[in-house]
Amino acid sequence: MKLEIFPLGRVASARAVVNSGSTSVVSTTAVRLSDPIAFHTSVTTDSSSRLTPLTESLTLGVRPLNVTTASFGCTSIAASSAADAFDCAFEACRIAVEYMTPVILLSDNYIANGSEPWKLPDLEKLPSFTVRFHTETENFEPFGRNEKLARPWVKPGTPGLQHRIGGLEKENLTGNISYDPDNHELMTRLRQEKVFKVRESIPTPEVDGPEHGDLLVVGWGGTKGGIKSASDTVRAKGLAVANMHMRHLWPLPNGLDAIFSRFKAILVPELNMGQLWRVLRSEYPQHNFISYPKVQGRPFRSSELVDRIQSILEQ
Repeated sequence: MKLEIFPLGRVASARAVVNSGSTSVVSTTAVRLSDPIAFHTSVTTDSSSRLTPLTESLTLGVRPLNVTTASFGCTSIAASSAADAFDCAFEACRIAVEYMTPVILLSDNYIANGSEPWKLPDLEKLPSFTVRFHTETENFEPFGRNEKLARPWVKPGTPGLQHRIGGLEKENLTGNISYDPDNHELMTRLRQEKVFKVRESIPTPEVDGPEHGDLLVVGWGGTKGGIKSASDTVRAKGLAVANMHMRHLWPLPNGLDAIFSRFKAILVPELNMGQLWRVLRSEYPQHNFISYPKVQGRPFRSSELVDRIQSILEQ
């Protein structure tokens, strides 16, 4: 397993690559700093499994959701192709800077080691996000927050703006180390609310196919191509099937409930044991989600998905 860490704050040029034995510890510790930092995770299967490094890296895909949302803030997005990885990395940096929060960018090894024709974008036309360093010393509050609940970003060593850093719980506003239980709950709720505010700046996923139907196929990460091909195939046979791909995994985008309500069932194919399916079922229990997991070290074939879709609609 390889974890690349791109800090955007205190050590702007740092890049760390760690082995699988310490990845979870390093990533959890770094995320707890609640700094603007972008993680890229690209995971191979263990050599003892005798599997080649294929798609089972997505087994870790939604682990950030399970680990971080309970006690500290984090967002997660996933690339769907080698070309899409650039846009996702750019988006991860935007969220990290605007909301002063860690962002985990996920990919599997078909994407990380893959290649495809890609036109270099016009850098002058890329969306801009401004880095604003706090410089005012008067009434400085290290844990004060703006309308996005982002804390002020201070360059280390700025005279008059000294403050405590590290993973220990801080007191609201002052940034002093705190062991007060009420303050702990307040800070936890603030971090959670900050992550949920990211929803205001991310788009609702587009639905490909009929706006209403019998089945919606929802995918994320490297499953996009197989799901798209299978959905096109069954639609050509006259079946009322649509497909939707999710880039932002946490927080979940606005508008999903309205989309799910237009379909009788939602199929979620994943290259793991159903992690996103569990999240969707927890967040939207009123809808009928169907998990379709695969953990064979191989991607979904279009024919597999076609057979699964048809079997669901025949029931």
